[in-house]
Amino acid sequence: MCIRDRLYAQLSGIRPHKILIAANYAGIQVEHTVTKVNQAKKPEYLARNPNGKLPFIDTPNGPVYESNAILRYIARNSTSNNLYGVDNYENTLVDQWLDWCSFELEPALNDIMYPILGYVEYNQEKTTKGWENLKKALQILDDHLKYNTFVVGHQVTIADIGIVTPLFHAFRLFITCLLYTSDAADDLLCVDLGGRRIIKKK
Repeated sequence: MCIRDRLYAQLSGIRPHKILIAANYAGIQVEHTVTKVNQAKKPEYLARNPNGKLPFIDTPNGPVYESNAILRYIARNSTSNNLYGVDNYENTLVDQWLDWCSFELEPALNDIMYPILGYVEYNQEKTTKGWENLKKALQILDDHLKYNTFVVGHQVTIADIGIVTPLFHAFRLFITCLLYTSDAADDLLCVDLGGRRIIKKK
């Protein structure tokens, strides 16, 4: 099969993982070219993403950068399912939850995970605030999932994928601590990236 899209990204991480999961659901073959962060500063990569960052994807029509933009590109090109929702309203809700993930969930997770991973120095005040914000975000998500099987509509969308991927990475890193400090998190039993349901409840 001819490769139509080529993803340039690190070997692992939230951004490449959510893109590859979406491509798998969409039935789109994406070739993952493992790329180091410092390679993104080279001229041939800056020509595709002038920000000098990863990931970006080469498509038949040209490059696309920013991971959520790539998610939307994949969803719009899916012919096997409605990863972007079934109508304009669901499209908007998908965008809403992707933005919520980017501006509410992920910053809280980063405030907690980055010191653990050694990306930044530990700051107790910032980490404590991160936990507070994470609890609020998880409560919002948990309240929504009490009445909805999926984040948007009645099937998996890129909203589910965009939210579950950072949670999967966070749970893998500090699941014991998370389950003991967040009542909202107690109701999230497992993350199943291989099944049809992304988030399961107890």
